Amino acid sequence: MLPPFCHAVLKKIYFSMGQLSKTMNLTILISFLLELHVTDRFTWIRDSSFVLYAFLKLGFKEEASAFMKWIAKRCEESSKGDGSLQIMYGIHGEHTLTEETLDHLEGYCRSAPVRIGNGAYDQVQLDIYGELLDTVYLSNKYAEPISYEFWQHVRKMVDWVCEHWTETDEGIWEVRGGKQHFVSCQTQQHHIY
Repeated sequence: MLPPFCHAVLKKIYFSMGQLSKTMNLTILISFLLELHVTDRFTWIRDSSFVLYAFLKLGFKEEASAFMKWIAKRCEESSKGDGSLQIMYGIHGEHTLTEETLDHLEGYCRSAPVRIGNGAYDQVQLDIYGELLDTVYLSNKYAEPISYEFWQHVRKMVDWVCEHWTETDEGIWEVRGGKQHFVSCQTQQHHIY
Protein backbone atom coordinates (compact mmCIF):
# COMPACT_ATOMS: atom_id res chain seq x y z
CA MET A 1 0.00 0.00 0.00
CA LEU A 2 1.38 3.38 -1.01
CA PRO A 3 1.32 6.33 1.38
CA PRO A 4 -1.38 8.89 0.43
CA PHE A 5 1.15 11.49 -0.72
CA CYS A 6 2.44 9.11 -3.43
CA HIS A 7 -0.93 9.15 -5.15
CA ALA A 8 -0.96 12.94 -5.06
CA VAL A 9 2.56 13.11 -6.51
CA LEU A 10 1.71 10.70 -9.33
CA LYS A 11 -1.45 12.64 -10.14
CA LYS A 12 0.67 15.82 -10.33
CA ILE A 13 2.15 14.61 -13.60
CA TYR A 14 0.50 16.89 -16.10
CA PHE A 15 -2.52 15.08 -17.45
CA SER A 16 -4.62 17.05 -19.89
CA MET A 17 -6.95 15.95 -22.66
CA GLY A 18 -5.98 12.32 -22.05
CA GLN A 19 -2.29 12.77 -22.70
CA LEU A 20 0.77 12.77 -20.52
CA SER A 21 3.50 15.34 -20.57
CA LYS A 22 6.77 15.51 -18.71
CA THR A 23 8.55 18.68 -17.72
CA MET A 24 11.92 17.93 -16.26
CA ASN A 25 14.33 20.08 -14.31
CA LEU A 26 17.04 18.34 -16.28
CA THR A 27 16.76 21.26 -18.71
CA ILE A 28 18.78 23.35 -16.24
CA LEU A 29 21.65 20.85 -16.42
CA ILE A 30 21.36 20.63 -20.20
CA SER A 31 21.53 24.43 -20.36
CA PHE A 32 24.96 24.52 -18.82
CA LEU A 33 26.50 21.34 -20.20
CA LEU A 34 25.31 21.53 -23.79
CA GLU A 35 24.63 25.23 -24.14
CA LEU A 36 21.02 24.42 -24.89
CA HIS A 37 18.05 25.81 -23.03
CA VAL A 38 14.98 23.81 -23.92
CA THR A 39 11.55 23.35 -22.49
CA ASP A 40 10.41 19.76 -22.62
CA ARG A 41 6.63 20.12 -22.67
CA PHE A 42 5.74 17.39 -25.07
CA THR A 43 4.11 14.01 -24.95
CA TRP A 44 6.80 11.45 -25.65
CA ILE A 45 5.38 8.10 -26.73
CA ARG A 46 8.11 6.12 -24.92
CA ASP A 47 7.98 8.01 -21.61
CA SER A 48 4.19 8.11 -21.57
CA SER A 49 4.08 4.36 -22.14
CA PHE A 50 6.23 3.78 -19.07
CA VAL A 51 4.13 6.15 -16.95
CA LEU A 52 0.95 4.41 -18.10
CA TYR A 53 2.41 1.10 -16.97
CA ALA A 54 2.91 2.62 -13.51
CA PHE A 55 -0.61 4.07 -13.53
CA LEU A 56 -2.07 0.66 -14.37
CA LYS A 57 -0.08 -1.01 -11.59
CA LEU A 58 -1.39 1.61 -9.14
CA GLY A 59 -4.98 1.26 -10.30
CA PHE A 60 -5.34 4.54 -12.24
CA LYS A 61 -7.51 2.97 -14.92
CA GLU A 62 -9.28 6.18 -15.98
CA GLU A 63 -5.96 7.83 -16.80
CA ALA A 64 -4.80 4.78 -18.74
CA SER A 65 -8.02 4.70 -20.75
CA ALA A 66 -7.84 8.43 -21.45
CA PHE A 67 -4.28 8.11 -22.73
CA MET A 68 -5.23 5.18 -24.97
CA LYS A 69 -7.94 7.38 -26.50
CA TRP A 70 -5.34 10.10 -27.04
CA ILE A 71 -2.98 7.59 -28.69
CA ALA A 72 -5.84 6.27 -30.86
CA LYS A 73 -6.36 9.84 -32.10
CA ARG A 74 -2.65 10.15 -32.99
CA CYS A 75 -2.84 6.84 -34.86
CA GLU A 76 -5.96 7.96 -36.70
CA GLU A 77 -4.40 11.24 -37.82
CA SER A 78 -1.00 9.73 -38.67
CA SER A 79 0.35 12.29 -41.13
CA LYS A 80 1.84 9.66 -43.41
CA GLY A 81 -1.13 7.32 -43.22
CA ASP A 82 1.22 4.33 -43.18
CA GLY A 83 0.86 3.36 -39.51
CA SER A 84 4.01 5.12 -38.29
CA LEU A 85 3.97 7.50 -35.35
CA GLN A 86 6.12 10.40 -34.30
CA ILE A 87 8.29 9.93 -31.22
CA MET A 88 6.60 12.93 -29.59
CA TYR A 89 3.68 15.31 -30.00
CA GLY A 90 2.70 18.68 -28.59
CA ILE A 91 0.64 18.46 -25.42
CA HIS A 92 -2.50 19.08 -27.45
CA GLY A 93 -1.56 16.61 -30.18
CA GLU A 94 0.42 18.98 -32.41
CA HIS A 95 2.54 17.23 -35.01
CA THR A 96 4.92 19.99 -36.08
CA LEU A 97 7.34 20.88 -33.28
CA THR A 98 9.98 22.74 -35.26
CA GLU A 99 12.88 23.87 -33.09
CA GLU A 100 13.44 27.62 -33.01
CA THR A 101 15.96 29.78 -31.19
CA LEU A 102 14.61 32.79 -29.29
CA ASP A 103 17.64 35.09 -29.23
CA HIS A 104 15.74 37.83 -27.39
CA LEU A 105 15.26 35.63 -24.29
CA GLU A 106 17.57 34.27 -21.62
CA GLY A 107 17.09 31.04 -19.74
CA TYR A 108 17.82 30.09 -16.17
CA CYS A 109 20.91 31.96 -14.84
CA ARG A 110 21.15 33.82 -18.16
CA SER A 111 21.76 30.67 -20.16
CA ALA A 112 21.33 30.99 -23.88
CA PRO A 113 20.20 30.30 -26.46
CA VAL A 114 16.61 29.58 -25.44
CA ARG A 115 14.87 27.16 -27.78
CA ILE A 116 11.30 26.12 -28.27
CA GLY A 117 10.19 23.04 -30.12
CA ASN A 118 12.42 20.04 -30.50
CA GLY A 119 14.53 19.21 -33.53
CA ALA A 120 14.10 15.51 -32.82
CA TYR A 121 10.32 15.48 -33.31
CA ASP A 122 10.56 13.99 -36.79
CA GLN A 123 13.21 11.39 -35.95
CA VAL A 124 12.56 7.70 -36.37
CA GLN A 125 13.05 5.81 -33.10
CA LEU A 126 11.86 2.28 -33.65
CA ASP A 127 11.79 1.27 -29.97
CA ILE A 128 8.68 3.40 -29.28
CA TYR A 129 6.46 0.84 -30.97
CA GLY A 130 7.44 -1.99 -28.65
CA GLU A 131 6.91 0.13 -25.55
CA LEU A 132 3.62 1.47 -26.83
CA LEU A 133 2.26 -1.92 -27.88
CA ASP A 134 3.15 -3.37 -24.50
CA THR A 135 1.13 -0.56 -22.89
CA VAL A 136 -1.78 -1.01 -25.31
CA TYR A 137 -1.88 -4.70 -24.36
CA LEU A 138 -1.82 -3.95 -20.62
CA SER A 139 -4.40 -1.17 -20.90
CA ASN A 140 -6.67 -3.40 -22.97
CA LYS A 141 -6.34 -6.19 -20.39
CA TYR A 142 -6.52 -4.22 -17.13
CA ALA A 143 -8.28 -0.91 -17.84
CA GLU A 144 -10.64 -0.75 -20.81
CA PRO A 145 -10.84 -2.79 -24.01
CA ILE A 146 -9.64 -0.87 -27.05
CA SER A 147 -12.13 -0.14 -29.81
CA TYR A 148 -12.24 -2.01 -33.09
CA GLU A 149 -11.17 1.17 -34.91
CA PHE A 150 -8.14 1.54 -32.65
CA TRP A 151 -7.32 -2.13 -33.19
CA GLN A 152 -7.27 -1.46 -36.95
CA HIS A 153 -4.74 1.35 -36.38
CA VAL A 154 -2.64 -0.90 -34.12
CA ARG A 155 -2.57 -3.56 -36.84
CA LYS A 156 -1.44 -0.95 -39.38
CA MET A 157 1.28 0.18 -36.96
CA VAL A 158 2.49 -3.39 -36.45
CA ASP A 159 2.56 -3.93 -40.23
CA TRP A 160 4.67 -0.77 -40.60
CA VAL A 161 7.13 -1.95 -37.94
CA CYS A 162 7.38 -5.40 -39.54
CA GLU A 163 8.43 -3.70 -42.78
CA HIS A 164 10.96 -1.34 -41.14
CA TRP A 165 12.37 -3.08 -38.06
CA THR A 166 15.74 -3.89 -39.65
CA GLU A 167 16.36 -0.29 -40.67
CA THR A 168 18.58 2.16 -38.82
CA ASP A 169 17.09 4.86 -36.61
CA GLU A 170 18.12 7.75 -34.36
CA GLY A 171 17.80 5.77 -31.13
CA ILE A 172 16.48 6.50 -27.67
CA TRP A 173 18.86 9.41 -26.97
CA GLU A 174 17.80 11.58 -29.93
CA VAL A 175 21.20 11.36 -31.55
CA ARG A 176 21.48 14.12 -34.14
CA GLY A 177 24.39 12.56 -35.96
CA GLY A 178 22.42 10.34 -38.31
CA LYS A 179 20.75 6.97 -38.23
CA GLN A 180 22.44 3.80 -37.04
CA HIS A 181 21.54 0.47 -35.42
CA PHE A 182 20.84 0.65 -31.68
CA VAL A 183 20.53 -2.48 -29.57
CA SER A 184 17.89 -0.86 -27.34
CA CYS A 185 15.66 -0.14 -30.32
CA GLN A 186 16.05 -3.62 -31.76
CA THR A 187 15.30 -5.19 -28.37
CA GLN A 188 12.16 -3.16 -27.68
CA GLN A 189 10.69 -4.02 -31.07
CA HIS A 190 10.51 -7.67 -30.02
CA HIS A 191 7.40 -6.80 -27.97
CA ILE A 192 5.64 -6.75 -31.32
CA TYR A 193 6.43 -10.36 -32.08
